[in-house]
Amino acid sequence: MRGRLVDYFENEKPYLRPDLTIQQVALYLYSNKTYLSRIINECFDNNFNQFVNYHRVEEAKRLFYNDPKLSIQQLCDLSGFGSMATFSIAFRFFVGNSPADWCKEQKIKGLNDKKGRD
Repeated sequence: MRGRLVDYFENEKPYLRPDLTIQQVALYLYSNKTYLSRIINECFDNNFNQFVNYHRVEEAKRLFYNDPKLSIQQLCDLSGFGSMATFSIAFRFFVGNSPADWCKEQKIKGLNDKKGRD
């Protein structure tokens, strides 16, 4: 079940839907929400919302690396978050920084990396 869940999230990216529910994921995996919740808790030490938001934060980071010109709002929308507040809270929880501060740091690191190669 753990492997099917990981494959589903990596390949199908259901977390891009802001209205994703544990029931929808359980149905897709031919399971039930109680069992799915237990798998997420035991294997990932997260609840369902944290598990989904982790993937959304990782997606936002990937999107930023691919296109640093994206706005914070665009990163929020494109990664599946339903609101900026949830995006900011989840980003701070998993990354330790606000999305805006993290993006600034990445841009500075990128400039410094370029200078080092010149």
